[in-house]
Amino acid sequence: MSIKSKILTGFQIIALFVSLDLFQISQLQAQTNSSNVVIPWESFDEHIYLTDNDRLLTTDPITKKSGFFASALREARKSSECRPATNDLAGNWGKSEAGFQMSLRFYQPVYTNNQPIVAVVILRNVSSQTQRWSMDWIPERFYFTVNGPNGRQATRKTESPSIITSGPSWITVSPKTQRRFEINLSEKFDLRTFGRYSIHVKTDVHGTNASPSAISSLFSDTATFEVVR
Repeated sequence: MSIKSKILTGFQIIALFVSLDLFQISQLQAQTNSSNVVIPWESFDEHIYLTDNDRLLTTDPITKKSGFFASALREARKSSECRPATNDLAGNWGKSEAGFQMSLRFYQPVYTNNQPIVAVVILRNVSSQTQRWSMDWIPERFYFTVNGPNGRQATRKTESPSIITSGPSWITVSPKTQRRFEINLSEKFDLRTFGRYSIHVKTDVHGTNASPSAISSLFSDTATFEVVR
């Protein structure tokens, strides 16, 4: 074999390895972009929070390690709701308490008096332990205080002072995850008066190792919206 042939053969071998590497890289990218890929919790070190919709947590069928689907990470990277509180100024995050933190926001700052006004409440686990948000001894999940344009509290449409949402008596909130709730305030309060409203929400929580009697009050910061003609 001539020297020229040996050189060509060498280049062909290098080209083959490069092609194989590029193929492997493309395959890895395709897997990462797939919604079915499971990312193990131990490799999740990004400073964002994943929204748990009861379909977040799973187990890799091959490694048997617990993790979450790659699609959840992609969505979290795009959503301002999943950022740390200091980087989500529109979230109206309150102070953390017993390993939890709560946000209150609205889809828009201004509503007409015939639009439904839906509050988005996010309950986040800011601790390093799995938390259980128990409702066994608490009469309501979320208690809203709504102050109207005249400075007075908005009139409730229901006889009960509590706003109750349906669901199990407790939910599990894993570290670096959060739960998202939507509550139509137009069904609970008379919000027909024109002007600006200020509102905050309260719930009761306790840490994983706390006793049922050690209840802490968790508040969001104050959010606002305006009702116009």
